[in-house]
Amino acid sequence: MAKKILTILLLFCSSVLAQDTATWTVGGGARDHATYTAAQAVHVQDLVAADSLLTFEAYDDNDLVENLTITGWTSDATRYSIWTVAVNERHDGTRQTGVTIDPSSSGHCITISNSFVRIQYIELTGVAADSDEGVRVTGNVSNTWLKWLLIYDLERASSDGIYTGDWDITNLNIEGCIIIDINRAGIHMQQFVSGTQTVNIKHTTVIGGNKGSTSDNDFGGIVNRSEANSNTITCDNVIVMNTNTTADFQSKGGAGTETWAGTFNMSEDASADLDGMSSGVLSKTYADQFTLTTANAEDIHLKAGNDAEDAGHTVTLQTAEDFEGDSIPQNSVHDIGADEVVPAGAAIRKRNIIIL
Repeated sequence: MAKKILTILLLFCSSVLAQDTATWTVGGGARDHATYTAAQAVHVQDLVAADSLLTFEAYDDNDLVENLTITGWTSDATRYSIWTVAVNERHDGTRQTGVTIDPSSSGHCITISNSFVRIQYIELTGVAADSDEGVRVTGNVSNTWLKWLLIYDLERASSDGIYTGDWDITNLNIEGCIIIDINRAGIHMQQFVSGTQTVNIKHTTVIGGNKGSTSDNDFGGIVNRSEANSNTITCDNVIVMNTNTTADFQSKGGAGTETWAGTFNMSEDASADLDGMSSGVLSKTYADQFTLTTANAEDIHLKAGNDAEDAGHTVTLQTAEDFEGDSIPQNSVHDIGADEVVPAGAAIRKRNIIIL
């Protein structure tokens, strides 16, 4: 009898103490919310106190015309919010093939003001005003993850794909993202007055940064710019190519300390070995790497004979797969960039559907 009572008590306690997890759908029709912004307004809360992990999962019913601001949440390493896209609704690495945020009014596609946020698989495009970004990280934010985003055609003056400002930003993690045809910089760490920033970039492809006006075309594809204190960017297995007039990986030369680290990155120039970076794959031809390099229609899947396949090194990823769900590595060595080539004869994926 005592054993039965103990078993019942243990089962009861485990059910009481189990973390609350919930998934809310976003999109048209019968989805729970029409936009991510509507979901934010309804569900924002102290996730630590509630012991909750919430997922907001969008469907490709229509473009999401919104400026999403993620703010007001209290989170930690096990209780946080995930802003993602449903399986089979995700982009395939090319424009308009998945869930897209395309704002009609001024403001960034996504603004992040809280720690431990995870944003995944969303397409970001079409900002409406100068200095609007694909993603802007603002506030003293730590341990935030941007994974498998497709950011493209941000054509307003001083617009960046991903931007950080004057804040203490710790462990901003960018993995598996594709950033194409940006007016200023693909990824831009810019710190003027205060704050110390660390950004980790892995298996990401940046193509066509600084495509804009004269005032913007002296920025690289990934830019480290510190006017005070210090910025550190660590890049591993990253491709930056087809920037306008300056270095692919660029230190902007402020009065602060701009530090680079990481290995096995690729550039058209020699900047993949900038500062503390090493073992770069240097001075490679842009047109030799990707399936399609036509401006505003690029396809960054690696083509036959590219220089990135099996040319990277082993890195720890939060999820060891590319934007299509292909495992990293396919062979014994990681590829460089966002796309992991699947060997001939192996199972491949199309929008996360396995094809044998």
